[in-house]
Amino acid sequence: ELMPIITPAYPAGNSAYNVSMQTLGVMKEEFARGKKIMDTCLALASSDPTGAVAQAAWLKLLEPADFFLRYNRYLAVDMWASTAEGEAAWFGLVESRLRLLVDILDRELRENYGLGQVFKTVHLFPRAFPPYAGAGAEGRMEGGGGEVHAAQCFYIGLAFDREEMERRKVGKEVFIGEFIRKWRFAVETPPRPQPGHPQLQQPRSQRPKGCDVLVSEVKWRELPACVFESLG
Repeated sequence: ELMPIITPAYPAGNSAYNVSMQTLGVMKEEFARGKKIMDTCLALASSDPTGAVAQAAWLKLLEPADFFLRYNRYLAVDMWASTAEGEAAWFGLVESRLRLLVDILDRELRENYGLGQVFKTVHLFPRAFPPYAGAGAEGRMEGGGGEVHAAQCFYIGLAFDREEMERRKVGKEVFIGEFIRKWRFAVETPPRPQPGHPQLQQPRSQRPKGCDVLVSEVKWRELPACVFESLG
């Protein structure tokens, strides 16, 4: 456990149990950036509390996130459903597994393949956007020809350690696809039964009919205009 924040009530537990190396790195970076802005604001306020420069400095704390300006490559995680029931079941399941995708991209390379810290950052943006795949998603729907009832997309920013990749002779196009397939399998596969509770039938996919998920690698210049709307 990387970030112990213990609950004050019984039974005591770590409320930040799911924090990973990548998410901890993102938070520490934002904490440091926020402190730097605050130090600047306080310094200006002490010297000229009513000045326009000091007031403008405080507004920097409320600026939109620069997530879509920070990275050169992203993963677009599109999910869609053909019915309201499928949306309720499928969207919640996929969203709950997004942190697993971040963990797979971060840990599998280091622990199972010994490739070192290939990714400097794997940063999930916690807000859904209109689908990136657009009309292409409809062609992948199970059964074909069905209409999309609901669709949305989450983005993950990727920062590569180019020196590590060159040293290990790693091609990012190869291993990204491999780990996306592993994550998709983990999303669709039901959990194994607990000891003492034998499974009576063959495991079925957790993906409802008419629902699917698609992960695409996106370059910065390929990002849709809707992700920049908050930046003005």
